[in-house]
Amino acid sequence: MKTNAAHRMLDILKHNRLLLAVTLHAAEDWQGLGELLEHCQLQAVEIMLRTPYAWDGVRLLRKHWPQLTIGVGTVLEPDDLKRAHDIGAGFAVSPGTESSLLDAAQKLDLPYLPGVTTASDLMQVARTPLRAVKFFPAAALGAAYLQALAAPFADFRFCVSGGLEVGNHKQFLKARQVLALSGSWPLPKNLSDPHACGQALPYLKQLCSELSEAFPTENPPSPTSTRL
Repeated sequence: MKTNAAHRMLDILKHNRLLLAVTLHAAEDWQGLGELLEHCQLQAVEIMLRTPYAWDGVRLLRKHWPQLTIGVGTVLEPDDLKRAHDIGAGFAVSPGTESSLLDAAQKLDLPYLPGVTTASDLMQVARTPLRAVKFFPAAALGAAYLQALAAPFADFRFCVSGGLEVGNHKQFLKARQVLALSGSWPLPKNLSDPHACGQALPYLKQLCSELSEAFPTENPPSPTSTRL
């Protein structure tokens, strides 16, 4: 991966302290999602590859909300990265770290957020220019584990994801190297229902404000400066 793609991934998280990770359960869900993102002034979203509607959702969101950065999540194979690149996705996300995916992201020059759980994962990512990673599964491991894991890797920044919900997300707000939170808990179960989306909107706006205050703007670390 070239350094500029690594910088772009950091910038996406820096400007989107809440990265919604969305499963599209119906063909029309993309429209309700786009309207929610617009009302909350969120600039990026991750569409997870968990249903048959994901790829079409990425394409339609890019067409109707071209100002948004649409990412592809639950990327498990290099072919997924290639398809994400070809469809014009702004970034890709994986639940773990795997060498073939790191290599493919470098070749495609695609902003990429690999998942990490251990120091070995971080040491593998450190061989690339990437300095933004996804801490997963966050709720099961907890903020104290993240603080201990991150300590030897001062140049890394974390997007916290996995099992977050109302209340338990707050434990990560004071973690020094956390750049953003990710999850689906603020979203209604039915994105095609305007009433449900309207009910979800106040909490989403409140959460975005909370995260903006908790994570003040900082200069991202250099994607090549970590020394192990």
